[in-house]
Amino acid sequence: MASGTAQAGRSRPLARAARCQQPHTGRRARDVSDQSGVPDETLYERSRNAFAEELARCQTLAIPYLVVHPGAAGPQPVEQAVARVAAALSRIFRDDPGLETTVLLETTAGQGTTLGRSFTELGEIIDLLDEPERVGVCVDTCHVFAAGYDIRKPEAYREMIAEARQAVGLERIRCWHLNDCKGACGSRVDRHAHIGQGKIGTAGFRNVLRGPQWRGRPMILEPPTGENDKGRNWDGVNVQRLRTIATQVARA
Repeated sequence: MASGTAQAGRSRPLARAARCQQPHTGRRARDVSDQSGVPDETLYERSRNAFAEELARCQTLAIPYLVVHPGAAGPQPVEQAVARVAAALSRIFRDDPGLETTVLLETTAGQGTTLGRSFTELGEIIDLLDEPERVGVCVDTCHVFAAGYDIRKPEAYREMIAEARQAVGLERIRCWHLNDCKGACGSRVDRHAHIGQGKIGTAGFRNVLRGPQWRGRPMILEPPTGENDKGRNWDGVNVQRLRTIATQVARA
């Protein structure tokens, strides 16, 4: 379990430079393409090229995963935007067949026209890829909750996992981002909160940590950083809260 950028990361949108280097298992990019859903070929090509450069950097640094948001549809139909994201990734993979870094599409909160608000939508992108084996999935607890998956309830969590199994395959889920959520379930508001201090509460994390299939997968904290009112580093506080939940689950 890691805090902030300690284990698997994410780079900026295709159209932007990477935010930070991830020293252990990955790097993070905010979107596969900020503009992949916008029918502007100049922006589309620029985004694709920038993302290809980010993947090349990951290859140079021997970083196995690059976590990205799929992008936004903008004014065009979702189906067309999904196809353009898949086409961009397929082109990148085709142009550099030697890349070993795996792209992880991250679940999103569904704000505006953003893609990736459901596992079904992520699955539609993957199904259109020429080389789907080069892409996996990263699940963000805040995002799925804001998108409408009520992971606090055991049955709703099981239904989400069933959808993920059907749409993308659980073997594709290579990484988790563990964040509580300031917004209500289904609010589509992407606002991270400290573990146990948001709308998810401890129940949702208990369901996630109970799953034996996630053992050994990177789990990364992304709540706000800084210190609490007792002067303790929030990363340490959040890690301890998750360890307490994991211990409780193990003893149940």
